[in-house]
Amino acid sequence: MDHSKHSLEFEARINSNGVLVVPKDVLERLTVQEGSKVTVRVTSDTISDALRKRTVTEDEIDRISQLQMEPRENVVKFLTAEGILAKNRGFMGRAKKALG
Repeated sequence: MDHSKHSLEFEARINSNGVLVVPKDVLERLTVQEGSKVTVRVTSDTISDALRKRTVTEDEIDRISQLQMEPRENVVKFLTAEGILAKNRGFMGRAKKALG
């Protein structure tokens, strides 16, 4: 089974020299080698654990942000609230009733 990917998301730390280290297993999954040219997008805002558990990615946040013409912060707030409301049985019952 081929587990290679063209892109993937991972968290990393930038050291005091400004160097970002890409773990070897990430490079292997991307099927790139030392010296390969890659595109890197750095986001200072991290996704909360609650959203990560729902498998929300930066790409998904970006797509929603562009589609809705909303700032990233608003999209994150919406997705967080959506998750909280989806777990609320009372809210879900009222929502289903309102939608017919």
